Amino acid sequence: MKRSRVALLMLLVLLPLALPFAVWLDLRDVTASLLRRQASDLNSAISSIRKYYADHIVDRVLASPGGTRVLPNYEEVPGAIPIPATLSLELGRVIGEQQADISYRFVSDFP
Repeated sequence: MKRSRVALLMLLVLLPLALPFAVWLDLRDVTASLLRRQASDLNSAISSIRKYYADHIVDRVLASPGGTRVLPNYEEVPGAIPIPATLSLELGRVIGEQQADISYRFVSDFP
């Protein structure tokens, strides 16, 4: 009977000492999981940007027999490419379609 009390007492002393270690292991796992998810989201965003650029910009330049111009209404002019503001807005839309947890807003000082 005395041995079981000593074992129980030892257990009650050791369990609180093990708690910080258990918390550390759990936080390490949560952090690793979060970093993997963020890396995956960033990879998806970059892949979306590359696909958009290849499909909408490079194809237009290659398909144009003449020179290339940079215009806000580039879709209406063969071979034209978008101005940076238009490209930013369209990339924000593309990224938003691929990643629900990434939001993108284009803010300007000008109306």
